[in-house]
Amino acid sequence: MTNSKTQKIIKDNRGEEVVMIRVDKEINNIISACQTNKLKWGRWDVKYWHPKYEKNLIKINDSPWPKKSFYEILEMNDVIQGSKGVSEYKKSGIQYLTIENIIFTGFDYTYKPKFVEPNGPMDVQGSRPKYGYVVLVRTGATIGKVLVVTEKSPNYTVTSVAYKLKFKNNINPFYICIFLKSSFGQLQLHQLKNGTGVENLNLDSEVPLIIVPMISRLVQKNIESGYKKMSQFHDKAIEARKEGDELEYKKNIEIAEKMLKDLISKTEAVIRGERDDII
Repeated sequence: MTNSKTQKIIKDNRGEEVVMIRVDKEINNIISACQTNKLKWGRWDVKYWHPKYEKNLIKINDSPWPKKSFYEILEMNDVIQGSKGVSEYKKSGIQYLTIENIIFTGFDYTYKPKFVEPNGPMDVQGSRPKYGYVVLVRTGATIGKVLVVTEKSPNYTVTSVAYKLKFKNNINPFYICIFLKSSFGQLQLHQLKNGTGVENLNLDSEVPLIIVPMISRLVQKNIESGYKKMSQFHDKAIEARKEGDELEYKKNIEIAEKMLKDLISKTEAVIRGERDDII
């Protein structure tokens, strides 16, 4: 049980939260947060009001950097949601990447490869991601999986349960990817997800609410460099797995994971104002 004068959270014998009581929020607070406009919408569900999410937003607001919402930095008209066709896999064609192909450090093209007809119902025109697009899983238990497309000319299509997000020219997508992987981003994603049974992140009413501290462009560029260096080891790992060399795969993927975790940690420190840069 977690107690304070204003909040109480009760857990069962498995450690899962079963009851949350808050007396620090008056009905006027709730109603205000449920007003519908471009950046607010109705949230009466209990999980949204969990104290850990509020603490996360307080930390973001305490960051010394100016803040912007996704509504301000996302090119909404250029978001790729992907095809909504049925699973019509072929023996050859263009590779179709599913959630299972999205791992911590990037795409794993070797895992259960699937192919679909080029420009067919599973590869509709404009559904393929491009360099610099942020791929974000939007539904199900894996909400929050995220990566950025590093290939200059990617030749694959990606499942429709992941958004392919394009940001305005002055926003570095590599920084956005690292931010979404950070505790600041992950907690927001899990606060904003909605639905019963299968949860989802809605492009129109939830994704635009994500708040991002706008760290300096120089630091964003250094984060991009760090991500691309990490990706070199990821690519070596995937190539090794493709050739059946699991030892080489394991060696390189562990290096990539360590580099990425370090990059995330340093970025979080910059956001908090504890570091000037990630290098």
